[in-house]
Amino acid sequence: MRGVFLVTGDGPSFALGRYVAEEAELLTIAVSPEARGRGLGRDMLQAYEEDARQQGALTSFLEVAADNVTAISLYLSEGYSESGRRKAYYTAPDGSKIDALIFEKRINHS
Repeated sequence: MRGVFLVTGDGPSFALGRYVAEEAELLTIAVSPEARGRGLGRDMLQAYEEDARQQGALTSFLEVAADNVTAISLYLSEGYSESGRRKAYYTAPDGSKIDALIFEKRINHS
C-alpha cells in the first residue's frame, strides 16, 4: 500500500505507519510481551516519528483505546496531546465498548 512504512529495531518490536499529505498516522506499535518494560515501545515511537519526518510529515496522529493506560502514558510523555474521541470504537473481549482517543503531535518544526 502506498505511503505505508514499517520500522523495526533491536528486540522484538515494530511500528507501522502511514504517510499522506504531510500527515503521518501511527497504525500500530507492538512489543513482544516478554520484552515489555525495556523502553522498546518508546524506541519504536521515536523511530516511527523520524521516518515520518524524513518523508515530509509535519504532524503525527494515532488512536489508542481509552483504557490503555500504559500506551497513553507513553504518548503523553512523548509530547502527544488528545485531540478527539471516538465513542465506543473498540470492542473488548467481554463485549463491552471502549472509546478510542485520538492523539496528535507536531513532529516537524522546520
